[in-house]
Amino acid sequence: MRVNFRWRVAITYVGLLIFAMGGLGWFLSNYFYQSYLETVRSQLFSEARLLANQAAPLLQENPPYTQLTRLATSEASQLNERVTLILPNGKVIYDSVADPAQMENHLNRPEVQKALQGQADSEIRQSNTLKIRELYAATPILSGSQVIGISRMAVSLQQIDDRMAVIRQTILAAVSAAIILAILLALALSSYTTYPLKQLTKYVVRVGRGERALSIFGTRNDEIGQLEQAFTEMSSQLKTQIDELQKERGTLTAVLANMTDGILIVDQPGNVQLINLAAQHMFRVNETEALGHSLIEVVRNHQVAGLWRKSQATG
Repeated sequence: MRVNFRWRVAITYVGLLIFAMGGLGWFLSNYFYQSYLETVRSQLFSEARLLANQAAPLLQENPPYTQLTRLATSEASQLNERVTLILPNGKVIYDSVADPAQMENHLNRPEVQKALQGQADSEIRQSNTLKIRELYAATPILSGSQVIGISRMAVSLQQIDDRMAVIRQTILAAVSAAIILAILLALALSSYTTYPLKQLTKYVVRVGRGERALSIFGTRNDEIGQLEQAFTEMSSQLKTQIDELQKERGTLTAVLANMTDGILIVDQPGNVQLINLAAQHMFRVNETEALGHSLIEVVRNHQVAGLWRKSQATG
């Protein structure tokens, strides 16, 4: 199927714009997700450190750590996050969403290992207790320089994804609106770009039919205007040359028609291209029978044919 120039221009523009806007939307979506994830991670670290500072003196009391449990429960309720307190041996002494007695030892958890070395650390993995993916942030609870426990905050990745879904929908709506606007602009631009070419095509067709070459763009000075001016000058020169050739042809035809000598013009392969009236009478043929036929067929005279061969051989 033949696609006109306007649609080829529009499709090219639209394809590039969709590719660019789609890439931008993908980049923004990932950028905001990573930025939001980093923000949540920083927030969890801050809250874990704050709880660690408050829990440090309470952790030194004897089990069942009543005041510590009350503090952790209050923090979990206010923050709407999972709070876990872990002893240096990996035993969980408090968790806001599960029974610590039913939870396995956490000593092998990467974030716990880092916290035992005195460093805050975060980890994303599936919870063995809740069977969901969570973002963990753990920080050591210190008594002087000694690690006496680990304060850990966690939030479900589903919560993060749900919040990011709203941002992604906003980005998608903005990108979709931009693409639609870009498509409309591309169509308008392609129409504006190809309109002069359509007009120029009509102009060339009219001139080809022999109509007078009248300017269609006036004093337009861009490439289209220059092209029109060049074509107008070329068509005027061609018309002048054609008029002169027709005049010369008319003169030649009149001279040949009134000559008493027979004249034939033969091309290189030996076919008759022109025969005047005297030659027609001489060889008893009419113009229709002669034009395009071989010389031998027209004149039926071996002397004339031999003369033509000699002329052809000698130039």
